[in-house]
Amino acid sequence: MNHLTPHIDAFGEEAVLVGESARAFFASSDVKSIRERLGRIPSYRPPVWRQMVDMGWAGWRADAAAQGSALSFEAGLLLHEELGAAAAPEPLLQTAVLAAGVLGRSPSPAYAVEALGRLARGETAHALAWQPAARGAAPGPRGARARRQGDAMALDGALGYIPLADAEYFLVCARCEEGLGIYRVRRDAPGLAVATVERIDGVVCAQLALDGVRVADADTVIPPAQGEAALEAVLDEGRLALSAELLGAMAEVLDITLEYLRTRKQFGRALSGFQALQHRAADLAGQVETTRSVVQASARVFDLTADPIRRRIAASRAKARASAGAIEVINACVQLHGGIAYTEECDIGVYLKRAMALAAWLGDARANRDRAAELAERGGDDGARAELPAWLEEIRAWVEDNLPPAYRYPARRMSWREAHGWHRKLHERGWVAPAWPREFGGMGLTPYEELQLHEVYETFGLNTFQNMGLTMLGPLLQRYGTPAQQQEYLPRILSGETYWCQGYSEPEAGSDLAALRTSAVREGDEFVVNGQKIWTSLAHEADMMFLLARTDPAAKKQQGISFLLVDMKTPGITVNPIVNLTGAKDFCSVFFDNVRVPAKNLVGEPNQGWTMAKSVLGSERIMIGHPRFAKSALQALRQIGANRGLSEEPVFRHLYRGLAAEVADLEALYVRYLDALRNGRQLGAEVSLLKIRSSETWQRIVEALRETAGEQGALDAQEAVGEGLSVHAAVQFLHARPATIYGGSNEIQRNILAAHLLKLS
Repeated sequence: MNHLTPHIDAFGEEAVLVGESARAFFASSDVKSIRERLGRIPSYRPPVWRQMVDMGWAGWRADAAAQGSALSFEAGLLLHEELGAAAAPEPLLQTAVLAAGVLGRSPSPAYAVEALGRLARGETAHALAWQPAARGAAPGPRGARARRQGDAMALDGALGYIPLADAEYFLVCARCEEGLGIYRVRRDAPGLAVATVERIDGVVCAQLALDGVRVADADTVIPPAQGEAALEAVLDEGRLALSAELLGAMAEVLDITLEYLRTRKQFGRALSGFQALQHRAADLAGQVETTRSVVQASARVFDLTADPIRRRIAASRAKARASAGAIEVINACVQLHGGIAYTEECDIGVYLKRAMALAAWLGDARANRDRAAELAERGGDDGARAELPAWLEEIRAWVEDNLPPAYRYPARRMSWREAHGWHRKLHERGWVAPAWPREFGGMGLTPYEELQLHEVYETFGLNTFQNMGLTMLGPLLQRYGTPAQQQEYLPRILSGETYWCQGYSEPEAGSDLAALRTSAVREGDEFVVNGQKIWTSLAHEADMMFLLARTDPAAKKQQGISFLLVDMKTPGITVNPIVNLTGAKDFCSVFFDNVRVPAKNLVGEPNQGWTMAKSVLGSERIMIGHPRFAKSALQALRQIGANRGLSEEPVFRHLYRGLAAEVADLEALYVRYLDALRNGRQLGAEVSLLKIRSSETWQRIVEALRETAGEQGALDAQEAVGEGLSVHAAVQFLHARPATIYGGSNEIQRNILAAHLLKLS
């Protein structure tokens, strides 16, 4: 299995051991042996399955009483990921997750301990039967019914899609007046007819026809009063495990395809040298990385809470993302392979068919996306929103009482000076730097907590320019600055006494930043700076600039660059604002004519600025990748849609839910990367994935906003969308336009990913 970014994930010891064991085990698996079993009963390889059982994997969800290993979901999903990477058809999910999940929830020790133990040891095979034939994946099957018949229950109906056709026992879900019961039925029970049907991936499924099948009370695994909740919980665990298998499959196929691009030659050179293919591969890597982030985030939810609503939302989000992503990635890899991939000679076809089957099982992408959206919109079964943590509720209530009307849903982003009063209020409360460590005056929030905080702000329509001192320079000084620099600058950043701009881009050094020409020559205790910077956000409002300048013109391109802190009031600095498409003066050209900068304002060592520059660029792309921009636009889209009575209109609802799912996926990617950064793990080229995904998601949302707004969206005017609230659709659209340009254009980011992450050249 190929993991593009293993260096940023910090798994627990248990998960690491399980992942390594599974990787080693499936390394010897081959597609030929898989093909030999396709269309047969059983559709898996019995010797391989026996070995997996002996490894204890059939009981990974079972507890110690049933002789299981009771792994965390973090660990168990790594096992399923490796299964998916090998395209292995062994019934791990059917056994260890679905059947074991039902048996383990039984109130009877005969099932929760004894039967579950035999299942974990491979002594019996059970299969969950819950879906009626020719029906979708909604829980609560109508395909089987149960009725009291003397001292037993009689089962009637038909169930299908059971991908363990050789099961000895079926765990049949049947509805009666009291609810949904789950009953154990022997394969040879009178009145039970077992037929088979082959899935597209060659796995043979059982189809059950029940005609008065009698089950004694002792055969009731879960009584009707408890069956609905138990089935729902088990299926959610199944959705999560399926998501991991789909992730493993798409990651492996991408790895196979990347190697093919490196070795296959056309027109006298390797396919990996063609930029069109490089960019396509970079986008596929983004799909894999996003899916990995969502699956990991969902696993954390399952490990940290037993709340059924949160688990349902997490499971369906993971399944929706993995189902759509796997089909898109593997389908694209067929295209990148060319005609050979459409033959049985190529293994990619096995993965494609497997992905088709797994993507449909337990609900396809759309069904799970809608399920997650409906649960999230209701905020739970009782219709109440989840309670905020006490610290966050305190902030929310304070913002509600103290945020001036002018700050709520402004027509455009507010500049630093415009938002200065609000900055000072937050600083007085100690809330101005959510991500900074406490020792430097910050709140010390985790990435997820920071997202929660921004969600609260977004409910009030806060929309201000990124504070570069807080988000970029502050973290850099905390890492590279001298104690004197930290003492002088960090408190002033927090208080809002000093606002900073970034002096990076130049007329001839935009995305190719290392080509910068601005010079800094050492003269005694000063550097003399000459040159020009451009696209400098809000330089006309800034007090200081953190600047890159070339201090050794003889050094190679990325070398000989130093990192300086410059007072914008220094003689020789000229700032010319640039009017953008919205009519605002967000950007500036800045000219330096013999500007003298104290040598003490050098950060780090001379000529070592490129390392720090990349750190700031990484921070910038992290900040550009922040979901708040897309979420704010999504909120505007929801409001505009509601204003036009479209909230329940099917086409708009499908559009909105699809975009909302993209934002939720983006949040998972952002939290994963930011968490890695804050825990001391270095981000490399992969941060470009976040920048691409965030900016392009934002643009897709504002395009939907523009279309939904109609003619109003072409007016230079705000539209009232509620009491004291308004949306300027045209400005929202234009604000998002440069997001794919600044911080390094997305085309350049794809080049970076291809060269440094995917090793394509």
